[in-house]
Amino acid sequence: MNDAPKVKPGDWIVIGTVDCVVIELHADKATPSDIDVICNPERPAVYGANWTGEHWMFAHPMRGDYAEHHPAADAYVKWLTAGRPDKV
Repeated sequence: MNDAPKVKPGDWIVIGTVDCVVIELHADKATPSDIDVICNPERPAVYGANWTGEHWMFAHPMRGDYAEHHPAADAYVKWLTAGRPDKV
């Protein structure tokens, strides 16, 4: 993730066409993803994502957990369901 844009928990990013909130950074490569994000305001879910060198992409295989099963997501569910502040 060295060349990835600097992100921190609470930042909004777009993966494909999906708006996501960054919830966790993974500094070590013992995990299969660079970061965890939460998306899907109707049913918040957490997914891993990796920087490809050009853009963020969901980690594959795409394994997600509903937010209620992921303790790091709790603080960000309200942000996600409120929507991006820069979108009208």
